[in-house]
Amino acid sequence: MKVIDFAPLSITKSTTVVIDPARLQWIDITRRVDELPQLILQKLHSRHKTDLLNGTHPPFFEQSEEYELLIFRNIDQSFKITNPRTRSTAFLLLGSTVVTVHDADDATLSNIYQKWNEKNLKPPGDVLSLFHALLDEISDEFLAIHEPLVTQISEWQRRLLDPNDPFNNWQLIMLAKSSLRSLSTNLGSQRDVLSIWRENTKYVFNESKNIKFNDFDGHLARTEHLAIGISTDLDSLTQIYFASNGQKTNDNIQILAVISAIFLPLNLIAGIFGMNFENIPLLKYQWGPLIALGLMSIIAGTLLWWFKKRKWY
Repeated sequence: MKVIDFAPLSITKSTTVVIDPARLQWIDITRRVDELPQLILQKLHSRHKTDLLNGTHPPFFEQSEEYELLIFRNIDQSFKITNPRTRSTAFLLLGSTVVTVHDADDATLSNIYQKWNEKNLKPPGDVLSLFHALLDEISDEFLAIHEPLVTQISEWQRRLLDPNDPFNNWQLIMLAKSSLRSLSTNLGSQRDVLSIWRENTKYVFNESKNIKFNDFDGHLARTEHLAIGISTDLDSLTQIYFASNGQKTNDNIQILAVISAIFLPLNLIAGIFGMNFENIPLLKYQWGPLIALGLMSIIAGTLLWWFKKRKWY
């Protein structure tokens, strides 16, 4: 557990949990029953205690007279960029205290204290600023996957359409497609939860706060649109790949058809002269073989010229 107290001129770490309306505090807790302070647990409804410990919980908002509970999903760094997954982080807004509950190996919020301490990030002055700063860390994780994800999809596209590249890992591509659709669904739900919370929260928004949370919503929207767009691109890439393979097959069949069409009359001539009859024209003539070969060459050349003129090969 990590407890951060925000005073007007200082930021301090402590281990004391005090829910004081006049004291701006961030309490960061891992998702373990033994780490949840009794002072917080006794304020929660039983179903919300279960929600806090559920790492697969979808985006969610509910409020009571004492607190507001929001659950957002952030990028799971343990998965590869080609298989983006999310996991939940719960936020409890208790007066001037923000409580975050997440998995023990989730490092999304681990560096924000250092940013405040090193003056790389302006410390929050109220609970909404603190809540937004934490959400902004989540949105940065979403924005960070944009470039590598687009790069990876472009690489797949290049390899699939390269006739000399044997790459055809469709299981990996379909897994990415499924993950992106799940990601876009979660992001859409998170934007809905954010909108519902802003309409129902007891906290007062000024123009500056509205701009900040609109910016956060915009970041979620960008990632949602990216996920939808790349998922659509993967569908198109699949269709293009099989259309390209179909075209290659058609070209090969066309070449074989041209060869067959050329040799068909030649086989007919060879078959005629191979029949067991005594009186076949040119059969006993000394120039007969050359005449037959010449006729066959003329027929083959004429057919090649005709097919070339019709652009059949």
